Amino acid sequence: MKFSLKTKLRLGLIFIFGLTLIIAVSSHFYLQNIVRQTKDIAKSNYETLDFVEQMRDALDFDGATDTADWQRYEQYLIKQEHNVTETGEAEATDILRGASETYKQTKSDTSHRQIATQLTKINALNRAAILRKNAASIQSTEDAAFGLAILSAVCILVAFSFLFNFPDYIANPVVRLKEGILKIADGNYTERIDLSSKDEFGESAAAFNKMAHRLDEYERTTLAKVMREKQRIETAIALFSEAVIGLDGERKILFINALAEK
Repeated sequence: MKFSLKTKLRLGLIFIFGLTLIIAVSSHFYLQNIVRQTKDIAKSNYETLDFVEQMRDALDFDGATDTADWQRYEQYLIKQEHNVTETGEAEATDILRGASETYKQTKSDTSHRQIATQLTKINALNRAAILRKNAASIQSTEDAAFGLAILSAVCILVAFSFLFNFPDYIANPVVRLKEGILKIADGNYTERIDLSSKDEFGESAAAFNKMAHRLDEYERTTLAKVMREKQRIETAIALFSEAVIGLDGERKILFINALAEK
């Protein structure tokens, strides 16, 4: 697939942005999970503890406030029936409802003690759940911190590797083009640049190789033509019946035939 230089630079920046996004999304996910667990504890268990305390307080009534206290007790009992979350809590709540109905009708000490027993059981179940969920939340926090540390370390290593290698990936073709141009400038027309990339650098390398090939051909053609002319002139000089000597501007001998040498 052909990618331009701009596209490669954009992909490099997108890669770095992607690593940052992975860390950000992972951190958000772990934090949201911890917050959700904390909210679940507050909603399900701490509310039940409050309902139990309110019902216990409502049972400690005197005759003057009998009706008002019982209505308050019923209000929190209904809330508790809609907030059952722990194993064994539903059975305790059902027993509590039956004992409450009995107590409402008979006001017996037995039903009162049964209510107190079930309230204590519900309270204990939810306190144990709070401790268990709190321990799980702490463990989740530690796991999240460890997971984020590992993920961050991996992303940092990948980013460092990318930052060290990507500039070379971009700059190496420029260096090779520069070296090729310098060799051409020194007259080495056999120099070729081998770049397999399909971007602007690859196109520049192909154009450079084409130019070098034509210069090489031109040099070979010109040299061959000069050699032919030289050979023709030397042959003509050798055939002269008289002595022939050729001098340059400084009167140095350029050519001389056999008769002149004699």
